[in-house]
Amino acid sequence: MLKHKETKYYKSLSKLPLLFLLLIISCFCSPAFAGAQAFSSAEELGEFKKNLQQADSRLQIGFIVHLRVLPGMAGDDLLERTIGSFFYRGKSGYLAHVDLRRLLLLELFGITYRILDKKLLDDHKERWYLAEFRSCHELELIKSSFEPLFVGVKAVLIRIRPCDLGYLQKHKIETWPVEEVSGAAKSDDKIELPYFSQYKNSLNPGGTCQNTCLAMILRHYGWKGVPDDITRAWGSQVAQTPEGGEKVFNSYAEKLALPVRAKGYRAAYNLFRQKLSQGHPLIVHGYFTAGHVLIASSCDGNYYDCHDPAGKWNQVYKGSYDTSVSGRNQKYRLSNFDKAISPDGMVWWVEFNPFVYEDM
Repeated sequence: MLKHKETKYYKSLSKLPLLFLLLIISCFCSPAFAGAQAFSSAEELGEFKKNLQQADSRLQIGFIVHLRVLPGMAGDDLLERTIGSFFYRGKSGYLAHVDLRRLLLLELFGITYRILDKKLLDDHKERWYLAEFRSCHELELIKSSFEPLFVGVKAVLIRIRPCDLGYLQKHKIETWPVEEVSGAAKSDDKIELPYFSQYKNSLNPGGTCQNTCLAMILRHYGWKGVPDDITRAWGSQVAQTPEGGEKVFNSYAEKLALPVRAKGYRAAYNLFRQKLSQGHPLIVHGYFTAGHVLIASSCDGNYYDCHDPAGKWNQVYKGSYDTSVSGRNQKYRLSNFDKAISPDGMVWWVEFNPFVYEDM
C-alpha cells in the first residue's frame, strides 16, 4: 500500500511545473513551517530561486537532511520505504541526500527533518563529504579549515571542493562522499554497468567469472582496475562463495572509500527477487554450467537482464556458452534462469548497498 501511494504521488509531482515546485520549496523553508528551515535569509532564498529560474528546467535541487528518527531497525525500515536510503546513522538520527520529491515524501509521511544544506544536483564544484575524526585535535583541525554542517560523535559533514581532499588526506583524515551514497535518482532508474569478458583475462580466463563480475561492479563505482588485478591479489577461489565475494569487494571499497558495501547471501528465492526489484545489480551464482557466476540487473517477469562474463548462455540447466558473443545485456528467460540459480529454492548472491556510516 505504501509503495502504491508513493508511486502515485511521484506521478502527480512529475506534472508540476518547475516554478510551482519552487513555490513549494519556499513554503517549506518558511519559519512557520514545522518541517525545516533551509535558507538563512529572504535574500538567500531569492538569489537561489533566481539562479534556478535561469537554469535548465531539468535541473534538480539536492538537499542534505537531518532526520529526527530514532535509529534502529524500525527507523531503517521507515526511511527505506519513504526516501529509499540514507548515508549516516547516529544517536541523534539519520542523514540523507534527497531530491525535491523525496523531501515532499518526508512531509507526506510526517517525518521530522531539518535541512542542513542544498545545491543543484549537477553542481560538482563542491561536494558533500563525511570526515571522520579520532581526537579533539583532528576535529579542531577540520573546523579550522571547513565549516561543519553537522557534527556527530566521530564524524562531521562538510561541503568542500574536490581539491580540498588533498589537505584532509595529508592529515590522514578519512572521508566518504555522500552525494553518490543515497543519490536522488528514482529507484526504478536502470543502472548501466561497465562490461568485462572473462575470456579476455590473462589469468585463468576459464575460472575467473566471479572476479570479472566484481570488477564490473567496482568499475561502476570508480575503480580503475581490471579483473586480472583481483585475481592477482586474491586468486580464483576466494570469491566463489557469496561470503568470499563480500570480503573481496569490501576490501577494495574500504581502501578506496567507495560509497557502497557488499553483502553475501544464501537465502530464499523470494528474498532474492525482492532484492533484485530494488534496482541494484546482484552477482548471482548458479548452474548455468557446472558452476558459474554472472550479474543480474533486473527482471521484467519474463526475462532477466544480465551482464554475463562468459558470453551467451544456451539457457539449459548445467548447459554451455557461446563465448564468441558478448555477454553484455543478455536476456535470459525467467523459467530457465530460475532453474539454474535455485534448484532447491535457495539462491546464492552478493548485493551492493549504499555505505552507511555508523556513529553511535
